[in-house]
Amino acid sequence: MPSNTTDDNQCISALKDVSLLAIKEVRAARRWRIAFRTVALLILAFIFLPSSWHAYHRDHSKHVFVARLNGIISDKSPFNAHDTINTMENALSDPLTKALIMLLNSPGGSPVQAKRIYDSVMRLREKYPNKPIYAVVDDICASGCYYIASAANKIISSPVSILGSIGVIMQGFGMVELIKKLGIENRTIASGKNKDFLDPFAEINPEHVKIAKDIIKKSMNVFINDVKIGRYNKLKGSNGELFSGKVWLGIDAVHLGLVDELGDIDSITKKEFPNSTVVYQNIDEWPQSLLKKIDYEFTGNIVSQYLVAHMK
Repeated sequence: MPSNTTDDNQCISALKDVSLLAIKEVRAARRWRIAFRTVALLILAFIFLPSSWHAYHRDHSKHVFVARLNGIISDKSPFNAHDTINTMENALSDPLTKALIMLLNSPGGSPVQAKRIYDSVMRLREKYPNKPIYAVVDDICASGCYYIASAANKIISSPVSILGSIGVIMQGFGMVELIKKLGIENRTIASGKNKDFLDPFAEINPEHVKIAKDIIKKSMNVFINDVKIGRYNKLKGSNGELFSGKVWLGIDAVHLGLVDELGDIDSITKKEFPNSTVVYQNIDEWPQSLLKKIDYEFTGNIVSQYLVAHMK
């Protein structure tokens, strides 16, 4: 009997030890969960509180709204028509917003997205005539970016900013000789004579070239017409000079009427709005995958470097 009692006591003691260990593990796991949630909340607060503070501060004082517009203009990039237009609409509808500044840094992109933004800026100028819209060029504002900038009341750029490239381009590759060398035969079957438009694996079709040139010409006419409407009577160069696709430094662009004055975001806000709060906002890049962000920035850098290298 004593032996059985001893065994029972040992079992009870073991059960107690196991129970205490389980309780400790549960408590430890709970502490880790609490710690993890606390860290997550702190991170979220770090991300969102600055914008919330700006929103609160903006809602309680007269301010100038600066929209940072960076990178390739595309419906898949942060610099897209939908988000850009919504940002500008929201900013100008605020009764405490005194002016809107588009801080531009882009080599261009989709003509459709650029056209949509251009049209919206022109519409907003009419809707809010007492709230000027400025375009301030950072490093580069070429092609579709200048299309957008031309809709602003005033364009400001650094003397060494790159602007212009007003034109339309359609590019492709011909690989006929390459596939011949590789022993590859092109067997494209199309429903119509133009369905294989500019097929890189077929000999160049003069009819396709004619169609492409017509598309480019008509697109270019829309581009030129809109720039002239946006800039009104400010342009000073000839059509052949202004609309050749050439890029200029800001110091030269100002003499052609492509830019109104030389400066930057700091000089224009201090000059035009010396006593106003300046609120900056990026066109929302979240939630966007890191790989996409890297891809857009990498592509934008390549295009920018190309334009710089070919600037003459």
